[in-house]
Amino acid sequence: MGPPFPTVEAKIIDPQPIEEGGPAAGEIALRGPIVMKGYWNRPDATAEVLRDGWLYTATWGHFDSVGNLFITGRGKEVIVLANGRMFIGGN
Repeated sequence: MGPPFPTVEAKIIDPQPIEEGGPAAGEIALRGPIVMKGYWNRPDATAEVLRDGWLYTATWGHFDSVGNLFITGRGKEVIVLANGRMFIGGN
């Protein structure tokens, strides 16, 4: 993906080695003015993904030595239908 936008903070939650000698990857969390405030009328869903001002993305990744963010996987299944609507399944 490259580096995060200048006004966005990104961090890796609970990084674990992917493979021997490879980078440690974990869940990507984001914080900043472009991050959503929550789901409309869904406080339960909002509480699942927004914690202490951080958006937990359910997407796994890692940073390289110069700050570029790499996505390595998803924690939820995502299906995009022909009409553009998305279905997100469980972990």
